[in-house]
Amino acid sequence: MLSLTLNRFQKSGFQGIALQERTSPQPQAHQVLVRMKAAALNPADLHIASGEMKMMSPVKPPFVLGVDGAGVVEQVGAAVRGVAAGDAVFFYTGLVHCGTCAQYMVVDAQALARKPEGWSFEQAAASALALLCANLSLSRAGVKAGQRVLVHGGGGAVGSAAIVLARALGAEVDTTASATDAAYLQSLGASTVFDYKTQPLNRLPKSAYDMALDGMGGAMFLQSLPLIKTGGVIASLKVMTGLHDMLRMGMKPPAIVKWLLPLMFRKYTRAARTAGVRLEGVATYGDGHSLSALGKRVVALGYQPRIAKTFALHEAKTALDFFVNGQPKGKVVVVT
Repeated sequence: MLSLTLNRFQKSGFQGIALQERTSPQPQAHQVLVRMKAAALNPADLHIASGEMKMMSPVKPPFVLGVDGAGVVEQVGAAVRGVAAGDAVFFYTGLVHCGTCAQYMVVDAQALARKPEGWSFEQAAASALALLCANLSLSRAGVKAGQRVLVHGGGGAVGSAAIVLARALGAEVDTTASATDAAYLQSLGASTVFDYKTQPLNRLPKSAYDMALDGMGGAMFLQSLPLIKTGGVIASLKVMTGLHDMLRMGMKPPAIVKWLLPLMFRKYTRAARTAGVRLEGVATYGDGHSLSALGKRVVALGYQPRIAKTFALHEAKTALDFFVNGQPKGKVVVVT
């Protein structure tokens, strides 16, 4: 089968990545073989390819890239129930057992969700990680009706999904984004769109939000804290507060990581504590049950994932270059 394969870790560039033929995988007892229809590219693919997580991952090169995917079930393992050949599915793999940028992939059956009615395979592949990440962040923050939420990077896949889901919970949502995305984000339910180029965070309303979603860490995290009410929550995709999410996605961190993690993020945990803000670190894992429910919910709300451009599988390296350098508005999707 044709696949986008990582042959060696490399901090930048795509020299360690190649389109090549590999043997089609076979499902084990709790796995499903999926004939892939679409895979979406994510920043996670670049983090994986750079080797940032190699110390914690039991999977070593060569392996196939891609964490978001959609396709049709080809074969089911002996212990799998509730899934049959011919089912249209979508899923997020987590950061360890990836491989969606290929003609076939084996997936843990528990990660599979039914493809939403009315969505193409491309739309489904473009939404899996974003829906799970946004939902996990809002859930851990305990967002509810009447609260006020600040979503950073609303123009991205996670940000736009968070706006839709938070509004569905009855929260008022503001977002930081490019001014060119303002109309799109207001159509999703954002009340105010702050242009990050002209409205720095120190000019946003202080102590106004019950929750903020941070996808960048660093200065964005620290500058968001004064915007959150005392007793509020910051959910961060960059500041980790434990290993539980990583373990759920199959990572095998050395014992020393448990002790190093608090030291690595001490600056941020102390800042949040001083501000009287609860910090929730979020690392998204595959969860087919939640994803099925989320797909149905957002389709009923009329949400359509935004896709910038699609490429054929044999163009996957061109797709990677466009993803990194093309400043796409929406997801970059590889179709097989």
